[in-house]
Amino acid sequence: MNLLSESKDVSITLPSTPSNIYANYQQDIIIVDSTKLENCFIKHLEKLEKKKTWHTPIGILLTFVLTYFTTEFKDALGYNKNVWEAFFLFIAFLTFCWSVYAVNQARISISTSELIDEIKGIRENK
Repeated sequence: MNLLSESKDVSITLPSTPSNIYANYQQDIIIVDSTKLENCFIKHLEKLEKKKTWHTPIGILLTFVLTYFTTEFKDALGYNKNVWEAFFLFIAFLTFCWSVYAVNQARISISTSELIDEIKGIRENK
């Protein structure tokens, strides 16, 4: 059965007086070379990727916090339990700093209109 060879008439009945008619004819045309467009998209995608990077440090920090409150440190490998606890807290502090940095980076993003302005050349990429 070939659908292209068969023709069917379809009729649509519209009301004689439509209640609302909307027209939007205003359009902007942007002429840009492909290299600039590609660079803008790459930078925008990098910023979008940074929005997801906070998951890892927050997950590791949460693990450190839960482990700290549920663990009893003991002497091991020739080190005192206080040394292990201090080392653990130091690593947790570094993870906290990483988490703050990642959350701050995730907050930095640009909207679609800002991306379009950047492509137009109105706004420089920061």
